[in-house]
Amino acid sequence: MFNSNDNSYKAVPKAMDIGTAKKIVDSIYDYMLEKKLSTFAVILHGGEPLLWSIDNFEFLLSYVAKMNLQYALSVNLIIQTNGFKINSHLIQLLKAYKIPIGISIDGPVEIHDKFRVTHNNKPTYHTIIENLYKIVDSGYDKEYIGLLSVVNPCIDAPAYFDWVKTLPINRINVLWPIEFNYNNTPWDYYNIKKEK
Repeated sequence: MFNSNDNSYKAVPKAMDIGTAKKIVDSIYDYMLEKKLSTFAVILHGGEPLLWSIDNFEFLLSYVAKMNLQYALSVNLIIQTNGFKINSHLIQLLKAYKIPIGISIDGPVEIHDKFRVTHNNKPTYHTIIENLYKIVDSGYDKEYIGLLSVVNPCIDAPAYFDWVKTLPINRINVLWPIEFNYNNTPWDYYNIKKEK
C-alpha cells in the first residue's frame, strides 16, 4: 500500500482509537441481531495490527468476550500480522483468548527480504522467524497459527517447498502478488511456459 499511488493513509490517524473500535464492535452485534446471524469473523490486518497498544488489545478482547456472552453470539477475532513486533505479554493475551494468528512470510530469507523490509530498509526475515518460534514455544495451539505467503512466480518451487518443511508449523496459504489477476497472469507477465 505504501508503495502505490494511494496516499490516503497519510490523512488518517496511524492507529484506530479504542472508542472507534468499540463502536465498530457494537455495530457488528447490531447487524448480527438484525440479520439473525450467530457468528461473524473480524480479521485485524494491514496496516499492522500489532502496532496497537496492549491496553487496546486487552480492552477489545475482553469487550468482545463479554458481548459474546451477553448476546449468546460469536464474534471471532483473527489477527493477520507481519510478525515483526510481538512480545511475550501479547502472545499470552492472544493465547488466553484463543485468537487465531496469521503471519506473513514470503519464502526463504533471500526471497522474503527483497520486499518485506522495515521503514529504514532493514531486513525482517530473521526477526519474524524468531517471533514465530516464540509463539510456538509459548504453547500456542498450532491449529491457531498459520502463515500467509505472497510468492514470487519465478521462485524455484522445489526450493520453496523445501523451505516450508523447515518451518515449525505446517499451515500456509499462498497468494500471488497483488498486481496479478485473471487478466494479468504471472505466467503471461513473466513469459513462463505452462507445463502440459
